[in-house]
Amino acid sequence: MNVLTPSWISLALLCAATSVSAVANDTFIPPQTDHDFFSGEFQHYQQSSGKVVATYIGNWVDPSVVADINGDNLTHLIYAFVEVCGEQQRDVLDEVCKNIADHRLAVSDNTVDTTFIAQFEQLKQLYPHLKILLSIGGGGRSATFTQMVASEAHRQTFINSTLDYLAKYPVFDGIDIDWEYPLTAEEGNGFALLMADLNAGLATLEQRTQRQYINSAAVNTIDYLTQFVNYREVAPHTDLIFLMTYDLFGSWFPDNIGHHTNLQSHPNNVKKGHDHSVNRAVEKFIDMGVPADKLVIGVAKYARGWQGVTPPDKGGPFGTAATELFPLATQPGDESGVITYATLYDTLLGKDGKGRDGFEIRYNADCACHYAWRQKDGAFVTFDHPYDVYQKGRYAVKHKLAGVFSWAYQQDNGDVLNAMNEGVGNTPYRQK
Repeated sequence: MNVLTPSWISLALLCAATSVSAVANDTFIPPQTDHDFFSGEFQHYQQSSGKVVATYIGNWVDPSVVADINGDNLTHLIYAFVEVCGEQQRDVLDEVCKNIADHRLAVSDNTVDTTFIAQFEQLKQLYPHLKILLSIGGGGRSATFTQMVASEAHRQTFINSTLDYLAKYPVFDGIDIDWEYPLTAEEGNGFALLMADLNAGLATLEQRTQRQYINSAAVNTIDYLTQFVNYREVAPHTDLIFLMTYDLFGSWFPDNIGHHTNLQSHPNNVKKGHDHSVNRAVEKFIDMGVPADKLVIGVAKYARGWQGVTPPDKGGPFGTAATELFPLATQPGDESGVITYATLYDTLLGKDGKGRDGFEIRYNADCACHYAWRQKDGAFVTFDHPYDVYQKGRYAVKHKLAGVFSWAYQQDNGDVLNAMNEGVGNTPYRQK
């Protein structure tokens, strides 16, 4: 089944020539628009399309960053993350959780969340249409979920804590559950029960506050991780499902490297057993019973790369091997093989989008994706090129999906969020 393969890709290939470097016969045609995809600054948009344009923002950045957000460019802002106290909590939570019962939110008047909330309240005054969600869990922060979902009583303790928090801080318009990840059938069943119980709790809170709340979940799309959850049971209890269609390839596939956020699956990767792409994820979730209009596809505001890559054939380096990651971490806290879009723009993409420092920006029609290639060291860097982000937005419109979202706001210089808005058809403000 490939009913969702977008016909507009084929149509685009019939248009005029491009200045972007190509591999073999893979010719990419820029969208027919006067939008500057490489402006390096946030433009201004009216949310006129009716589609979701969302972004996560991490609570490890300076809270003052919130004041710089132009809420016109978003429908949803997702605050990441609040965690849950319990036996498997991270060590950094020991102080805040020492007086909090297990399965309750790890928050207090002294945690950074209160500072962000003050910023969100000011942002909401400027942009009252903006929905702000509280994301609970996150990568490396979800270990307490297993025990929390194991019984109805534990789930109810968590839900009561969450509802109390929403009532205390009305700046939040709903919840986003980011469990990374349910790894057994029992945990998958617990996740489904949690979403149902939470939805019922939100309905009760709605009666009390006379307002509506959003119940959403962020989910991985890789087969290994989706197998444990019955999404047909989850779907009725969620308003939005954020498909994490990034990190599809990375350091964990050293002998089958691929684009980490590609629209289509590359045949070289598929031959080696990894059929990962936006299109494949959407097909799968619809087949699993999730309505298309609840699905939000993910955009990455960061790149993943390798070096010492096996020299590419005409199909590019997809499915080949690498000797190490690119770039290598040089500062404490950095992760080898990862680079933000803003830094990528300055160091290897360039202000014209054609590449710099020996990098060529190439396009591959099989994956409908751009990447950076440098011959001298076999460096292969995969990222959400603004043209590809635009195409993802068009894909969401064509297939009647809810919209697009990104991880994460602080990694962008404006190009990616602008392309998201352009792709779903939002109207730009020419003057603001």
